[in-house]
Amino acid sequence: ALAATRQNRKKLDLVCAALNEMRLAETGAADPLEADISFHLSILSASENRFFIQLGRIIDTTLRGSIRFTNHRSGLPAASYADHKLIYDAIVAGEASEAANSSRQLMEEALAFITCAIDERDNS
Repeated sequence: ALAATRQNRKKLDLVCAALNEMRLAETGAADPLEADISFHLSILSASENRFFIQLGRIIDTTLRGSIRFTNHRSGLPAASYADHKLIYDAIVAGEASEAANSSRQLMEEALAFITCAIDERDNS
């Protein structure tokens, strides 16, 4: 949401480049994990939130684990370009609320995969 309010053009161009890598990843022309992480970290940078930017390495590590897991669990080799484009479009349009909602939807989906796996493990 902060990236939508900051509107730093150079940083938004980096988000766009990362999104384009995600599109390429869907066709196998780019690494899906690296493209997905780059997208999220570029939004972190575009937020210009110094506190969260300092957590970049931790966020990178967390994303690596969760994205690998959720992509494997969903049976998809790459995250959805279309879902991530919704976030990007909202940010560029300055729609902080919509950007937050789209981001939240992705996180809730990932959490559902993780919760389901934990439940299956605990019940087996």
